[in-house]
Amino acid sequence: DEEDEEDEEEGEGEAAGKEEAAAASKAAWHDDDDDEVEVDIAGVDRLRKLRQDESETVVKGAEFASRLKQQFGKTHGGVSWATRKRAKTDEDDPADELLRSTKGFLARRGGALPQSVLDVMRMADANVADTSDCVIQSVRFHPTSMLMLTAGLDKRLKLFQVDGKKNSKVQSVFFEDLPISTADFSADGGEVFLSGRRKHWYTFDLGAARITKIEGVMGRGEKSLESMYVSPDNGHIVFLGNCGRVSVLSRKTKQWVADLHMNHDARAACFSPDGRQLYT
Repeated sequence: DEEDEEDEEEGEGEAAGKEEAAAASKAAWHDDDDDEVEVDIAGVDRLRKLRQDESETVVKGAEFASRLKQQFGKTHGGVSWATRKRAKTDEDDPADELLRSTKGFLARRGGALPQSVLDVMRMADANVADTSDCVIQSVRFHPTSMLMLTAGLDKRLKLFQVDGKKNSKVQSVFFEDLPISTADFSADGGEVFLSGRRKHWYTFDLGAARITKIEGVMGRGEKSLESMYVSPDNGHIVFLGNCGRVSVLSRKTKQWVADLHMNHDARAACFSPDGRQLYT
């Protein structure tokens, strides 16, 4: 009758599906010689981890391959590129495909990213046009343009136009008597401030390409000005000194305006986003 015919068709469909799944999981090619190969897993240091007990010395090639796969899975987990993709069906939710990419969200609006896969691309090194010969002490991005600075103990300030591809070098400035510990842009992007383990520090005017040397903090005997912080409101520059002293300078005049004191040496400082509060 019709019901028996439908049952037979369903049974045939299930059997065909199992055969397809088995064919999909079966290796495309098998070398019979692998079954005859013997591998010494006790005589090689890096293979001893594959032994199931200490008395085991030699295994067949097929068993060796199986244990390698198991060891790789323990170390690295699953590998998505080695898994067949599921065929798309009418039941697939279009939202699932949307959440596999963040491109649309990033292009049109801000906010939280979806909890899915983030697409990350390795770009060219920012200073690829002129790498430094020493450890870089400071890296800063310009507040309004694609300019980036690097500075270090080689006494060089380097400026790069960062586009993610060529990252061309714009300029390199050498400060003969200042191994640079800290370098930063002013909040308006017009100047670069540079300091180190010296009594003096420098400013570099980006528009005029002019270097100005400033002989320390007037009235203060600090021997090192390496810890420098610039306020985001473009109003002040702060240097951390000895015995808990924090010297505050005017960004415009570069002159001392106030001192703050802590019970112990200050190790770090940070301004609030509006520049009205200083945390040490």
